[in-house]
Amino acid sequence: MNGGTLDIVISEGYTNTVPALNVAGWSGGTGTVAMTDGTINIDGNFYINNINPNDGSLSPTVATVVQSGGTINSKGGEVRIGGSGEGNYTIGGGESLATLWVNPTAAITNNAGSANSSIVLSRNPVNSSFTITNNALVHANSIVVEASEASAQADGAQAVLNLDGGTLLIDGNWTNGVQVANDGQINISNGALIWAHLLI
Repeated sequence: MNGGTLDIVISEGYTNTVPALNVAGWSGGTGTVAMTDGTINIDGNFYINNINPNDGSLSPTVATVVQSGGTINSKGGEVRIGGSGEGNYTIGGGESLATLWVNPTAAITNNAGSANSSIVLSRNPVNSSFTITNNALVHANSIVVEASEASAQADGAQAVLNLDGGTLLIDGNWTNGVQVANDGQINISNGALIWAHLLI
Protein backbone atom coordinates (compact mmCIF):
# COMPACT_ATOMS: atom_id res chain seq x y z
CA MET A 1 0.00 0.00 0.00
CA ASN A 2 1.55 3.26 -1.17
CA GLY A 3 -1.19 5.76 -0.33
CA GLY A 4 -4.90 6.33 -0.07
CA THR A 5 -7.27 5.09 2.62
CA LEU A 6 -8.64 1.62 3.29
CA ASP A 7 -11.61 1.49 5.67
CA ILE A 8 -12.54 -1.97 6.97
CA VAL A 9 -15.87 -1.57 8.73
CA ILE A 10 -17.94 -3.98 10.80
CA SER A 11 -21.66 -3.68 10.16
CA GLU A 12 -23.75 -2.65 13.15
CA GLY A 13 -24.78 -5.63 15.28
CA TYR A 14 -22.17 -7.95 13.76
CA THR A 15 -21.11 -10.50 16.39
CA ASN A 16 -19.01 -13.03 14.48
CA THR A 17 -15.45 -13.32 15.79
CA VAL A 18 -13.85 -13.52 12.32
CA PRO A 19 -11.24 -10.74 12.16
CA ALA A 20 -11.60 -7.71 9.97
CA LEU A 21 -8.08 -8.04 8.53
CA ASN A 22 -6.25 -11.37 8.55
CA VAL A 23 -2.79 -11.64 6.99
CA ALA A 24 -2.51 -15.27 5.81
CA GLY A 25 -5.83 -16.80 4.95
CA TRP A 26 -7.97 -19.44 6.57
CA SER A 27 -6.98 -23.12 6.18
CA GLY A 28 -3.35 -22.33 5.39
CA GLY A 29 -1.39 -19.85 3.38
CA THR A 30 1.36 -17.27 3.56
CA GLY A 31 0.53 -13.58 3.67
CA THR A 32 2.52 -10.38 3.29
CA VAL A 33 1.52 -6.75 3.71
CA ALA A 34 3.90 -3.96 2.69
CA MET A 35 2.86 -0.40 3.53
CA THR A 36 4.81 2.77 2.75
CA ASP A 37 2.07 5.40 3.02
CA GLY A 38 -1.67 5.87 3.39
CA THR A 39 -4.13 4.93 6.12
CA ILE A 40 -5.84 1.69 7.13
CA ASN A 41 -8.78 1.99 9.54
CA ILE A 42 -9.83 -1.35 11.05
CA ASP A 43 -13.01 -1.75 13.11
CA GLY A 44 -12.30 -5.36 14.01
CA ASN A 45 -9.26 -7.45 14.81
CA PHE A 46 -5.96 -7.25 12.95
CA TYR A 47 -4.49 -10.76 12.88
CA ILE A 48 -1.03 -11.51 11.55
CA ASN A 49 -1.28 -15.27 11.00
CA ASN A 50 -4.34 -16.46 12.84
CA ILE A 51 -5.32 -19.02 10.24
CA ASN A 52 -7.40 -22.07 11.07
CA PRO A 53 -5.95 -25.19 9.38
CA ASN A 54 -8.55 -27.76 8.45
CA ASP A 55 -7.00 -30.37 10.76
CA GLY A 56 -6.89 -27.99 13.71
CA SER A 57 -3.10 -28.08 13.98
CA LEU A 58 -0.73 -25.16 14.09
CA SER A 59 0.47 -23.96 10.71
CA PRO A 60 4.04 -23.92 9.34
CA THR A 61 3.24 -20.80 7.31
CA VAL A 62 4.57 -17.31 8.04
CA ALA A 63 2.73 -14.00 7.83
CA THR A 64 4.66 -10.75 7.55
CA VAL A 65 3.77 -7.08 7.82
CA VAL A 66 6.34 -4.42 6.93
CA GLN A 67 5.14 -0.85 7.55
CA SER A 68 7.70 1.81 6.68
CA GLY A 69 5.18 4.65 6.58
CA GLY A 70 1.50 5.47 6.84
CA THR A 71 -0.96 4.85 9.66
CA ILE A 72 -2.88 1.80 10.86
CA ASN A 73 -5.76 2.57 13.24
CA SER A 74 -7.26 -0.34 15.19
CA LYS A 75 -10.63 0.85 16.45
CA GLY A 76 -11.81 -1.65 19.03
CA GLY A 77 -10.12 -4.79 17.77
CA GLU A 78 -7.05 -6.67 18.95
CA VAL A 79 -3.74 -6.66 17.08
CA ARG A 80 -2.48 -10.25 17.26
CA ILE A 81 0.96 -11.20 15.96
CA GLY A 82 1.32 -14.98 15.74
CA GLY A 83 -1.81 -16.99 16.40
CA SER A 84 -2.02 -20.30 14.58
CA GLY A 85 1.26 -19.74 12.73
CA GLU A 86 4.32 -17.53 12.90
CA GLY A 87 3.75 -13.79 12.59
CA ASN A 88 6.27 -10.98 12.15
CA TYR A 89 5.63 -7.24 12.12
CA THR A 90 8.24 -4.55 11.45
CA ILE A 91 7.31 -0.88 11.68
CA GLY A 92 9.46 2.15 10.86
CA GLY A 93 12.66 2.68 8.95
CA GLY A 94 11.12 4.94 6.30
CA GLU A 95 11.47 8.61 5.51
CA SER A 96 8.10 9.50 7.08
CA LEU A 97 6.55 8.51 10.41
CA ALA A 98 4.92 5.08 10.52
CA THR A 99 2.15 4.81 13.11
CA LEU A 100 0.23 1.93 14.68
CA TRP A 101 -2.62 3.21 16.87
CA VAL A 102 -4.48 0.61 18.95
CA ASN A 103 -7.33 2.36 20.77
CA PRO A 104 -4.92 3.39 23.56
CA THR A 105 -7.47 4.76 26.03
CA ALA A 106 -10.02 2.03 25.17
CA ALA A 107 -12.48 4.84 24.45
CA ILE A 108 -13.73 3.44 21.13
CA THR A 109 -16.23 0.59 20.96
CA ASN A 110 -16.75 -0.91 17.52
CA ASN A 111 -20.04 -2.15 16.04
CA ALA A 112 -19.37 -5.64 17.38
CA GLY A 113 -19.35 -4.23 20.91
CA SER A 114 -15.62 -4.61 21.38
CA ALA A 115 -13.26 -2.01 22.87
CA ASN A 116 -10.03 -3.98 22.66
CA SER A 117 -6.84 -2.00 22.89
CA SER A 118 -4.07 -4.60 23.07
CA ILE A 119 -1.17 -5.88 21.01
CA VAL A 120 -0.66 -9.60 21.66
CA LEU A 121 2.35 -11.67 20.57
CA SER A 122 2.20 -15.48 20.35
CA ARG A 123 -1.42 -16.14 21.27
CA ASN A 124 -0.60 -19.82 20.70
CA PRO A 125 2.77 -21.63 20.93
CA VAL A 126 4.19 -20.22 17.70
CA ASN A 127 7.04 -17.78 17.11
CA SER A 128 6.34 -14.10 16.72
CA SER A 129 8.29 -10.88 16.50
CA PHE A 130 7.41 -7.20 16.65
CA THR A 131 10.23 -4.85 15.66
CA ILE A 132 9.94 -1.09 16.11
CA THR A 133 12.63 0.91 14.34
CA ASN A 134 13.38 4.59 13.79
CA ASN A 135 10.61 6.91 12.64
CA ALA A 136 7.88 4.75 14.16
CA LEU A 137 5.21 5.40 16.79
CA VAL A 138 3.23 2.55 18.34
CA HIS A 139 0.48 3.68 20.73
CA ALA A 140 -1.64 1.11 22.58
CA ASN A 141 -3.26 0.49 25.94
CA SER A 142 -1.30 -2.70 26.58
CA ILE A 143 1.12 -5.16 25.05
CA VAL A 144 1.45 -8.85 25.88
CA VAL A 145 4.67 -10.62 24.89
CA GLU A 146 3.93 -14.34 24.67
CA ALA A 147 0.39 -14.92 25.75
CA SER A 148 -0.02 -18.54 24.68
CA GLU A 149 -2.67 -20.59 26.41
CA ALA A 150 -0.41 -23.61 26.21
CA SER A 151 3.23 -23.56 27.25
CA ALA A 152 5.02 -21.97 24.32
CA GLN A 153 8.25 -22.33 26.26
CA ALA A 154 7.91 -26.11 26.33
CA ASP A 155 7.38 -26.10 22.58
CA GLY A 156 10.40 -23.92 21.91
CA ALA A 157 8.28 -21.10 20.57
CA GLN A 158 9.15 -17.54 21.44
CA ALA A 159 7.74 -14.04 21.23
CA VAL A 160 10.20 -11.17 20.83
CA LEU A 161 9.61 -7.44 21.03
CA ASN A 162 12.54 -5.50 19.54
CA LEU A 163 12.73 -1.77 20.17
CA ASP A 164 15.44 -0.61 17.76
CA GLY A 165 14.29 2.99 17.54
CA GLY A 166 11.05 4.93 17.46
CA THR A 167 8.59 5.05 20.34
CA LEU A 168 6.36 2.49 22.04
CA LEU A 169 3.77 4.40 24.10
CA ILE A 170 1.60 2.38 26.52
CA ASP A 171 -1.41 3.91 28.32
CA GLY A 172 -2.44 0.89 30.41
CA ASN A 173 -2.23 0.65 34.18
CA TRP A 174 0.69 -0.71 36.17
CA THR A 175 -0.74 -4.22 36.58
CA ASN A 176 -1.19 -5.17 32.94
CA GLY A 177 0.09 -2.44 30.64
CA VAL A 178 3.19 -4.47 29.73
CA GLN A 179 3.12 -8.24 30.25
CA VAL A 180 5.86 -10.75 29.49
CA ALA A 181 5.25 -14.46 30.04
CA ASN A 182 7.01 -17.80 29.49
CA ASP A 183 10.25 -17.08 27.63
CA GLY A 184 9.07 -13.90 25.90
CA GLN A 185 11.71 -11.24 25.38
CA ILE A 186 11.91 -7.48 25.18
CA ASN A 187 15.13 -6.23 23.58
CA ILE A 188 15.85 -2.49 23.63
CA SER A 189 18.79 -1.13 21.65
CA ASN A 190 17.42 2.32 20.84
CA GLY A 191 14.24 4.38 20.96
CA ALA A 192 11.85 4.87 23.88
CA LEU A 193 9.40 2.72 25.82
CA ILE A 194 7.06 5.14 27.58
CA TRP A 195 4.63 3.68 30.11
CA ALA A 196 2.36 6.68 30.39
CA HIS A 197 -0.36 5.51 32.80
CA LEU A 198 -1.63 8.55 34.75
CA LEU A 199 0.86 10.80 32.98
CA ILE A 200 -1.25 11.80 29.99
